[in-house]
Amino acid sequence: MRLQSAFEYLMVWGWVVLIIAVVLVMLFEEGLLNPLNFYPTVYGGACHVIRPDGPLTTQFISLAGTCNAALPQSVADMPCAWPNLNVCNPNFMVSNLNNSINPLTISAWFWEPPNIVYDGQSVGYGGVIVGFNGVYPELAVGYKSGSNPGSYLCGGTPSDIYCSSHNATPGAWNYGVVTISDSVINVYMNGKLVASGAGTALTGDNTAYVGVNASGCRCWENSAGQYEPYYNSGYTADVQIYNTTLSYGDVNALFAEGINGAPINLNNLVAWWQLNGDYNDYSGNGYNGNAINISSTGSWKNTYVGKN
Repeated sequence: MRLQSAFEYLMVWGWVVLIIAVVLVMLFEEGLLNPLNFYPTVYGGACHVIRPDGPLTTQFISLAGTCNAALPQSVADMPCAWPNLNVCNPNFMVSNLNNSINPLTISAWFWEPPNIVYDGQSVGYGGVIVGFNGVYPELAVGYKSGSNPGSYLCGGTPSDIYCSSHNATPGAWNYGVVTISDSVINVYMNGKLVASGAGTALTGDNTAYVGVNASGCRCWENSAGQYEPYYNSGYTADVQIYNTTLSYGDVNALFAEGINGAPINLNNLVAWWQLNGDYNDYSGNGYNGNAINISSTGSWKNTYVGKN
């Protein structure tokens, strides 16, 4: 009798434990138990640069607001309907910087979708993180010439572009930086130097495009021999542009700050688009962006694993 009672007791509580375990797994998969969801979050502009003498000045500038120990409330969501890339629309943010930037550093966090199948074949993510002047990407993913479509991080100018030897991680956040000068182009991914080569600086006035192929389309040939647009897809956050080449140490410091990191060199900061619910420039220089087919999402926290 006692054995039967004990067995029945274990059976009842065993089912209770099993049900609780299943519920916890479901909550975890939905991201509801992600510890990042319990971090303090801030809206765009909670941290910003103050330039008391006006835009583009460097005297007495400083950071103000909540600049650490918090995560962005949202990030820019590029609405390309991957993996059905044939129904994509152009999606990008554009800002007229109206000045030549030489040397140049571009810094951005990006998330790329995994397991894309297009026209019956597996393809890599392809999209421009930041491009200039509607001509060519300066920081992009998937543009390694002569290789199978992949998620290579590339950076450079129309005459010189260099790509990583390995892919960015799909389905996860990555951090990309390119520095461009008259002599050297360096490409960094997740705090590490992944490509380098001889450089040629950009010249002329610069218009920045965030989140799309700078020419408006990356095309794939389908089985009917027709070319269809392949636009950027995924998330983008915390885009920073400098008129200097950041050092390896600077890049590592920014990577260590994480997805809500504040700029590290205020004197040379040209633009800072946090993409946290709006497209304003928080560098104090007033280069606010105009968004085309971009929305904001808070679900990004389910895919962010923090600093590596």
